[in-house]
Amino acid sequence: MKNSIVLIALFLAAIISSPAYLENKKIDISWISADSEDQKSFDFSKVPGTPIAHSPSTSKIYLGSPYICMLDDGTYIASHDLFGKWNYKEGAVTRIYESKDKGETWKHISDVYGQGWSILMPHKGELYLLGNGAGIAGFVVRKSSDGGRTWTEPKDENTGIIIKESCTSDPMPVCKAYGRIFIPQTGGGAMPFKPKGWAHQNSFVMSVPEDADLLKASNWTRSNSVYIPEEMACLAHVGWLEGNIVLNRETGKIFNLLRTHGITDELASRYEISQDGKTATLTPFSMFFRMPGACKKFYIQYDEKSGMYYALSNWTMERDRGAVKNCPHPIKAERTRNTLALSRSKNLEDWEMYSIILNAPDLEHDGFQYPSFIIDGDDIAFVSRTAYFDGESKADNQHNSNFITFHKIKDFRNRNLNSKPLCGKLR
Repeated sequence: MKNSIVLIALFLAAIISSPAYLENKKIDISWISADSEDQKSFDFSKVPGTPIAHSPSTSKIYLGSPYICMLDDGTYIASHDLFGKWNYKEGAVTRIYESKDKGETWKHISDVYGQGWSILMPHKGELYLLGNGAGIAGFVVRKSSDGGRTWTEPKDENTGIIIKESCTSDPMPVCKAYGRIFIPQTGGGAMPFKPKGWAHQNSFVMSVPEDADLLKASNWTRSNSVYIPEEMACLAHVGWLEGNIVLNRETGKIFNLLRTHGITDELASRYEISQDGKTATLTPFSMFFRMPGACKKFYIQYDEKSGMYYALSNWTMERDRGAVKNCPHPIKAERTRNTLALSRSKNLEDWEMYSIILNAPDLEHDGFQYPSFIIDGDDIAFVSRTAYFDGESKADNQHNSNFITFHKIKDFRNRNLNSKPLCGKLR
């Protein structure tokens, strides 16, 4: 009898301690790849760009967190995760794809379970996946030595578990400066007050020396957390998320530039980060700056050739302002995602929206959002979390995207407000 009780206790303990993300391995998701046999019945001929992955709205599984990078040999690697019916709280999966022909065709090469909201980073001949370890930890790092086909498994603080507590890693740009790698984070602890609304959370930065073992937690430095001042958060319901860590080449200072919710479509937030990654400093009286489409995710990269910073964001066209009907937030532009625009800046302070890249007419069902891009010569190669008609049905809505698509902006430095969009109309 005693042995039976012990066996039952061990069995229950094993169930309780098993990572919840393993449950989702039982669900077949091979059909999501756009080149799979299951997708051949769909007509993607009118879908903007090149579909990498597709999930019809009827599945209630939506595609998110797109990311793209380029390996030393010119291979493009892209990734995305799932949300919706695929319960993120019970587990996550990041799907990895490669393109050997600069984005013309894509091949699914691996699935990484227990991983979401992630960054792909080529570094010193290896490929790293940095993000949220759903079912494992708050922030984890994995390494691939074969271009993303196989990955290390984070098991402890020496093999990739960097932060155990709950926090959110976002698929944002990597900043390499002063011999360190800087990664943005949000969450990771309670705020000293409880404002109403959405996106009220701490923001902090993780950094590591470029020549260190990235899988070892002791090599990483965590900055102090900063948060939007109480008056702004509680009275104006201002929140933030999804930061871009960028080195200002003119001043030598490092900033985290964040998507900002609750003010307008045109204001972003920022705070400074010390060179050693230990100190984050928020100056309330100068924390806001104008950024086209800043209440939705924007993505910034520095261009060595022009000495300019470029950003892709969901700028709202004048004809669409206030017109969306299915936005749950007071600022209607937050769910106006039918236009993707390219902006530029010399100093990270003054931004100019200078070219419309993608546009579609249906505000409630079309979206080109959460962009991630690289600069490849004279072109920008980017991936989008896309909501669009798939030949059979519309997306569930503009937020619940049914595609991950690839696009290329050729000769991007010489575009202007009159340049033809890759999709849609200027006026």
